[in-house]
Amino acid sequence: MVGVVLLSALSLNTCLEVTVDDKVIGYVNSQSTFNAALALAEANSEKDYGMEIVGPYNTVSANTVHKLFVNKLTTEELSEKIDDNVQWLINGVILNINNGELQFAVANEAEGQKVLDTLFAENTVSDPNVVIKSIDFLEDVKLEKANVQISQLKSSDEILAQIKAGKEAVQIHSVVAGESLWSIAHDNGLTVDGLKQLNPQLETERLQIGQELQLTKLEPLLNVVLTKEVTAEEM
Repeated sequence: MVGVVLLSALSLNTCLEVTVDDKVIGYVNSQSTFNAALALAEANSEKDYGMEIVGPYNTVSANTVHKLFVNKLTTEELSEKIDDNVQWLINGVILNINNGELQFAVANEAEGQKVLDTLFAENTVSDPNVVIKSIDFLEDVKLEKANVQISQLKSSDEILAQIKAGKEAVQIHSVVAGESLWSIAHDNGLTVDGLKQLNPQLETERLQIGQELQLTKLEPLLNVVLTKEVTAEEM
């Protein structure tokens, strides 16, 4: 009976439960405290990154709940928790290849254009007897303004390194007369063991003409296409 009387004497505590994408990160007294903490977290991140933030990528909300016992956070405490759990968005640019087949996020258009200009420059023929009529990419390449997550931003150097590294693509090779596992592996930048791993169906090193083997080759992420005119002097 004493326990029942004690519980009835307690009143439920009304407060705001703060969540980030449905994950509870704390409780505060009022909406004003929540608003102030969110604004402080955004301001601190702008100062840290040196970029104007447009808002959180995540859904950050505060809903009224009733709790018996709860530790309420101060503005500064909640601000730190928000910053620990939120990804911030900025007005950036997406380097979009083949309608989303591959995308890179950069801080601004100049950083994205630097990637494209560098690739063009590295593939331009430096010869007074050659006139470049046009230069473009084989792929569909666009620079598009978008809200991007700060954590996904890359520098032009990072993007260029990834583009130049290429991607692994699977190819099928049909064996011709005179070929061996060693020669096929050597011609395609593989070891014999590596070639065997790609083709676990091989039971012997003897190959048959027309037998199909799986290979992996590096393919460029972007291909520069040049149209050039050669002068009579070079010809």
